Amino acid sequence: MRALLADPLELACLSEKDKAALVRLLSDPDPGVFQAIRQTLISCGTESRPWLKAGLGSRDRLVRKHSWEILTQL
Repeated sequence: MRALLADPLELACLSEKDKAALVRLLSDPDPGVFQAIRQTLISCGTESRPWLKAGLGSRDRLVRKHSWEILTQL
């Protein structure tokens, strides 16, 4: 996963499962992980909106919170 976070341009070739996993990682309590995922999703621009909107429906409060925070920055 670190390799994917290092190069946002490679996100275009991610499967839907991988994209969903990236959003699920927004629940990670490590601030470094959140910042890396946040930066990657912001770098993708509006392409990341569908993934983040799916995160708004998560049962995990932190995923919802982080998804909303990132969506408001796009």
